[in-house]
Amino acid sequence: MGKFEKALFIFRRDYRLFDNVGWIAAAKASDKIIPAFIFTPEQIDASKNSYKNDNCVQFMIESLKDLDKQLEGKLSLFYGANTVVVADLISEFGVDAVYVNADYTPYSKKRDADIEAICDEHQVPFVSSHDMCLVDPGEIVIKEGTKFEPSFFNKVMELKTRKSEAAPEISSEKVKKSEFSIDWKKTKEFYDKNDKIELKGGRSVALKIIEKVKSDKFQKQYGCVPTAFREGTFPKMKTTELAAYLRFGCVSTREVVEEFEKLNKRMLITQTIRRDYWVHMFHNFPHQMGIGKPGKCLKLKFEDIECRDGNPSRHGTARHGTARALPCRAVSQNFFTARHGTCRAAPAAPYFLTILLNFVS
Repeated sequence: MGKFEKALFIFRRDYRLFDNVGWIAAAKASDKIIPAFIFTPEQIDASKNSYKNDNCVQFMIESLKDLDKQLEGKLSLFYGANTVVVADLISEFGVDAVYVNADYTPYSKKRDADIEAICDEHQVPFVSSHDMCLVDPGEIVIKEGTKFEPSFFNKVMELKTRKSEAAPEISSEKVKKSEFSIDWKKTKEFYDKNDKIELKGGRSVALKIIEKVKSDKFQKQYGCVPTAFREGTFPKMKTTELAAYLRFGCVSTREVVEEFEKLNKRMLITQTIRRDYWVHMFHNFPHQMGIGKPGKCLKLKFEDIECRDGNPSRHGTARHGTARALPCRAVSQNFFTARHGTCRAAPAAPYFLTILLNFVS
């Protein structure tokens, strides 16, 4: 007998069972789990989300379908406000615990606070686990009490102790009769399919990519942007292409780093940990992320610096072009899901030089 009879686990950016910290915690404490994903209007309704991207939604739904296979068809899909759906599942389906993995954006923190409040109203435990990073956000501090250790990579390698872990067997239940339930056919309405996307979503694809990265052939081809640009192979040059899969948690940061450690490739490990760096940054300095508006400078004293021409408007490179070959090619990669990590600064550079510090990607 587990501590709970029926737990609800809500997937967000963790579309896997292997090394899913929150799922493993729920499986160890419960007799049965309802695995769920909640589509919300602010997520997939373009009229309510100006940042909605069909390519991103397509990749996400492909990843969710892969997750459903891992769950042997037991993933429950819902559409509605998080709090309303959770309240319905507690009241109508006997959920006596709610499990999630923590996310660290301002939106995510507010969402989880709202869900926790609903759980408190129904006297149901809300359990949030740290899953996203090698080292939990907030752990990296220095003696003076500031938020960041200058040598972030070394500190992460020193503090990381959690190893990847397989999920235990657990009985799962699929909810079909909730008024908020939807099926896979409904999800086709959430995006316009793009057949030209280079990467397909899902853990099974990510694992194949990891095996490809480990091959001798890939290691020899893994190059730098200037060489590829000169040889005319950009943007088709070799990259790990794992960024999107890490973004949606198709694979965990821990298992990826463990595989790269076997290769003894510090560059690949460093690039993976750099992703963690930004998660820590936005957790510790949330003012950098704007919800529906541009974020602010890390150091707020720079916020009042104006453009040289006095025009406060902020432009996006993809909309206006850059008139420079390398940045334009880097921008073009956005339309096919993946952009090489080294190229992310390229589109920014011309506008940064033009409008100084008043730039938003």
